Amino acid sequence: MTTLTKRPVPITGVAIIIAISGIFDIVVGARIAFSPAGTNRAFSRIIGENTILPDWYLLINGALALLLGVMYLWLVRLIINRAQIAQILIQTLAIVNIVFGLTNLPLGWVAIGTNAANLILISTASAKKWLTSRS
Repeated sequence: MTTLTKRPVPITGVAIIIAISGIFDIVVGARIAFSPAGTNRAFSRIIGENTILPDWYLLINGALALLLGVMYLWLVRLIINRAQIAQILIQTLAIVNIVFGLTNLPLGWVAIGTNAANLILISTASAKKWLTSRS
């Protein structure tokens, strides 16, 4: 059995995409969670109307975004450490994010594109070999 000593490009690509997503979720989650303390709680919808969101809604959504960001960074650690469960988690989260991206069009195209890229990259032969081999 040959072992890979160098990390394949698809694994590095997936790790970078997920790390960027995790950092983005942490920043946005903190901003949303602490926004009730500010004075402007208006949310502009894509069609141009403004909606005032309740404090509890902002706090819960911010906390969930923070949690998701931490989970993404934990997933990057799993990828780098060759955990076999990482491929299943990435594929599951990518499919869920694509479905939710479809419900949030036109802004959902970004989520659909990045998660489709994750699905393609994590399904390559070199990525599968990296995650299933031990060295």
